[in-house]
Amino acid sequence: MQNNTSIPEIVKTLTAAHTGSLRQLAESIGYPASFAGTLSDILRGRDEHVARETYRGLAVRLGLPPLPEVKPTEVCPTCWAAGKRTVHAAGDCHGRPVAAVVVLAPGEVVASAPPPKPPKRTRKHYRRPCFDDDPAVCLDQLALYTAEVEAELICQRATEEP
Repeated sequence: MQNNTSIPEIVKTLTAAHTGSLRQLAESIGYPASFAGTLSDILRGRDEHVARETYRGLAVRLGLPPLPEVKPTEVCPTCWAAGKRTVHAAGDCHGRPVAAVVVLAPGEVVASAPPPKPPKRTRKHYRRPCFDDDPAVCLDQLALYTAEVEAELICQRATEEP
């Protein structure tokens, strides 16, 4: 039986082979030069950017054993009909409890979710102290304010003219 490769082993092999540019590395492995961006993602640990199939093909081209295949699991018809909407590898469980088992390749780990982002700051809503909630009072205050501004303008014009 053939041992399966893990993603860290692929990264180690790529790191050892990376001596020049990533474009040269891509071409030496047998990929086009445009594959350099994917190699950069792999070497920098951005696994969410790289498909598992890409890792499988890369392991084969590097001469490593392939990554284990991910097999899709069928939906349980009994649980689906009952409204539970669960997926498990037991096929049809007929309502019996099924233990969930996750098998990881050597070197793979389960990462926790990133911490939630802090809420966005909201603007404070300031109320203008000179205006009232009553529209009639508000209009009266606005008329007084307008009269005061006009009076100041008249005084300024009077003092400016010789």
